[in-house]
Amino acid sequence: MSGILEDKDENEVFVPSAVLDEALEAIDKVVPAKSKHSYEKEYTNFCEWRKRKHAKGVDERIILAYISERSKNAKSSSLESGKYAAKF
Repeated sequence: MSGILEDKDENEVFVPSAVLDEALEAIDKVVPAKSKHSYEKEYTNFCEWRKRKHAKGVDERIILAYISERSKNAKSSSLESGKYAAKF
């Protein structure tokens, strides 16, 4: 587990165009239409949290910190239901 917390030289995220194209194509398939608003709202919350924390990019350490902070402030029922699942 300590590997997650180690410093990384990879400060920027590089997404090859083929991977980006696949991701854009998959968006409508992965997120059900009836849940899309909830996912988008949670993603917006995550992006705002990153700005407040001055976090750039996304990696497992940032996601772990976000989930940890959310778990301290959220009701356990909302955590269990996956309303804020880290699927970004």
